[in-house]
Amino acid sequence: MGFGAMALYAGILMLAGQVEMTKPKAYEPLAIVDSETRVTPPPSLLAKLKEGTTWLHFYRQECPCSRAATGHVAALKRQHPDLNWVGINVGAQPGPSNDPFVGVTVEGEQLFDKDGDIAAAYGITSTPSAVLVDELGKTLWRGSYREVGEHPGYTAEDAFADLAAGEPFETGQLGDGCVIP
Repeated sequence: MGFGAMALYAGILMLAGQVEMTKPKAYEPLAIVDSETRVTPPPSLLAKLKEGTTWLHFYRQECPCSRAATGHVAALKRQHPDLNWVGINVGAQPGPSNDPFVGVTVEGEQLFDKDGDIAAAYGITSTPSAVLVDELGKTLWRGSYREVGEHPGYTAEDAFADLAAGEPFETGQLGDGCVIP
């Protein structure tokens, strides 16, 4: 399912009143986090980090944007099996990242960020969002899974390709999807 169909699906859910969706006020590119920036991840996440790079996938079970992106996230996981992956649900309900509409579930390590501590530590305010971290939890890159509206940018897919090629990351941007309440 392409992003156009995903957006249509999200719009149908919104019109049906099944979910409330708001957009952040601004789409501001994030600066690449410098090597001095450290995040102390909560112990629940620290236990999941492995040697090398870990991809943190932030989502909300009740967010139509997160559910609509599930197929794309699953495809990226298949394309980059060497990346350690941790799904972090910042929603109101614990549960895996899945989209019952298209029957896709993203398998792997899952955390329920009940109090929003992990999202806050990485500056995540909307879902879905991607963050690449090292084994100590230091942010290497963070951004969106798609180009954001009128602000085309460097997406998670671009960051994963550059990571695989040993190339430096470009600036990512957040602000796509549903705002975390």
